[in-house]
Amino acid sequence: MQIKLSDTPGVAPVSRVTQALPTVRVADTVQDVDFRFNQFIKGQDYLAQVMSRADPRHFNVEVGGTLLKMDLGSQARVGQNLTLRFLDETPTPTFQLMSSLTAEAEPDIALSSAARLIDSKLQEAQKQGVPTRFEATGIVSQSPQAPQQMAQDLKQALTLTGLFYESHLKSFAEGGRPLAAILQEPQNQPNSNAGTMLLPQQLSVLENSRVNWRGEVWPGQQMNWSVEVQQAQPQSAQTQASPAAAAQAQVFNQPSPLQQSMLPNPALNQPLLYQPPSVPVEQRGNQQDTATDHATAQLDYEPEVSSELTLDLPQLGRVSARLRVVNGHMSIQLQAQQIDTLQTMRARRHQLFEALEQSGQTIDALVVVRDGE
Repeated sequence: MQIKLSDTPGVAPVSRVTQALPTVRVADTVQDVDFRFNQFIKGQDYLAQVMSRADPRHFNVEVGGTLLKMDLGSQARVGQNLTLRFLDETPTPTFQLMSSLTAEAEPDIALSSAARLIDSKLQEAQKQGVPTRFEATGIVSQSPQAPQQMAQDLKQALTLTGLFYESHLKSFAEGGRPLAAILQEPQNQPNSNAGTMLLPQQLSVLENSRVNWRGEVWPGQQMNWSVEVQQAQPQSAQTQASPAAAAQAQVFNQPSPLQQSMLPNPALNQPLLYQPPSVPVEQRGNQQDTATDHATAQLDYEPEVSSELTLDLPQLGRVSARLRVVNGHMSIQLQAQQIDTLQTMRARRHQLFEALEQSGQTIDALVVVRDGE
């Protein structure tokens, strides 16, 4: 209520006094907070940003244009973006944190000089268009008709790619590799930039445990070749509990997943050339003991090695071979694109099977299929 004074000084009767009305506080904090929370919709997500730290546990957070004080613990960071879902305004305004603080928080990372060097080399190789597949420049072998010599030449070609240079240096330092072999590596050739060119491929091999190779395997013949190593997974579950041993006994003498993946299509009438012989019941003894022994043997499980090569031959067309070796057991799948080549390979696969066994290989599966089937 306002009281206005007269412009003429003097004594004058007082006006009638009325009852004072209750005052309304302007910009009251409680009313202001209630008003701001009434702007939020229950169940709706809002983007928020941590603006400043109020105390060791509380932060000032801006949500939808409103600055609120929140308990975010010790993992929040100033400037961090959050996603909050409004749950309720009574009795206490409550938000649900939808984005993880640990995932959002980005600690300061200091790269080492080696990491910065690798990063610069990768960027340089990317600008130059360096492929992740190794491209051989020379001819691998001059003796495609001599299998043993061909195998040795392929081994030498893969060994001297330079992809394993650091591993070979370690072997040399330990006395396991001669200096003459180290000097044959591409990194030691005059005016060579192999260190830069091979770095993306080396990192790819390290990450994927897989080597991709392309080159002239003999004069005039290109070949794509890949070799992959899969490290064995721990089989602790098979070595501890007896139910696991019993389950192993139930699948005794059943084809492994690897063998099943190599089984031919029955519609193509392709019999599996070799299967592990079934053991008579009277010779099995205690199946649980056998399964336990098998599970214990998993501790010595060797890495699985797979290899695939593809050739586009002048008369036979495209031919591919896939090999997998697990604990000395080999599974082979041959693919042919042309029908006549497919028929020829199927007719002679028994000869290949016998030749492989005579060389000391243990064959679990050998199938011939049409390319793409």
